[in-house]
Amino acid sequence: MGAQQHGHMDDVGYDMYCKILKESIDEVCNNQTVEELVTSVDFNVDAFIPESYIKSHNQRIDVYKKIAAIIEETDVSEITDELIDRYGEPPKPVLNLMEIAYIKALANSTGIVDVNAKKTTVNFKFAEGKITPEVAIALISEMSGKITLSTSKDPTIIYRNTEPGKLFDNIKFVLHSIIRLKNEIK
Repeated sequence: MGAQQHGHMDDVGYDMYCKILKESIDEVCNNQTVEELVTSVDFNVDAFIPESYIKSHNQRIDVYKKIAAIIEETDVSEITDELIDRYGEPPKPVLNLMEIAYIKALANSTGIVDVNAKKTTVNFKFAEGKITPEVAIALISEMSGKITLSTSKDPTIIYRNTEPGKLFDNIKFVLHSIIRLKNEIK
């Protein structure tokens, strides 16, 4: 990269610069860019890093960035260990934030665009074409009585959460089941 391109990175930020650079390279190489799926999650829990836990604003921002980059369960363990070493035992809102980041990554990998937890149900809304009827039927069969399917342009799986105290574990179980079934039914 020349000095001219480097100056743009300062203006738009590293992540956006990398995205723009990738799109430009794909365009030059005549590659088709794949629309990146954006997954949103909505849970009624506290999920943040309290100032009382990490006093430095810059350190909190760094931890938020690490948490946002969670992809695998091992990432959660590694960040938790690092937080314990540096700041002590993480409070519940920090643990919730890491769980939500992991759930978001799992959901994104399955083609889910929205995970919405209510009191007794969790809705998993898929992007168009991201779940096959075979996977949906197998999931409904496996989780008899706990899963229903709402079919529309964006199919939604509705999970009946009968154990509110295990919300995150139950959501991860459903997501892991979807991933496993997608791999088995190709």
